[in-house]
Amino acid sequence: MASPSYRIVEYDRQWPELYEEERAEPRRFNLHLTRWGGEFWIDRLLFRDFLRSHPESAAQYERLKRELMARLAHDPPAYNSGKASFIDSIVQKARRCRGD
Repeated sequence: MASPSYRIVEYDRQWPELYEEERAEPRRFNLHLTRWGGEFWIDRLLFRDFLRSHPESAAQYERLKRELMARLAHDPPAYNSGKASFIDSIVQKARRCRGD
C-alpha cells in the first residue's frame, strides 16, 4: 500500500494506521485501514449500524462534527479526539442493544 504518493501516519487509538496523500493541501482524502474482524473493525460497524437505526444519535453526531470542524479544521488529531467520547458512548450503547 505504501507508495511515493502516500505516507503512513501513526495517528491515535481511533485509527491505528492511516495513509495520507503526500501532496499539497487541500488533501482530498485519507485512507484508514484496520484488521478485518478485529475489535476496532467490529466497533466501527456497531457504530455505523447504531447511527443508521437511531436518527437522533446520527443528528447529534452530525452536529458534533460540524462544531468540531468549525473550530478544529486545521488540527485533524484534535478533531478526531473531539469525537472519541461520543463514538465510545455509541459503541457502548450498541453493545448493550446487541446484548454484550
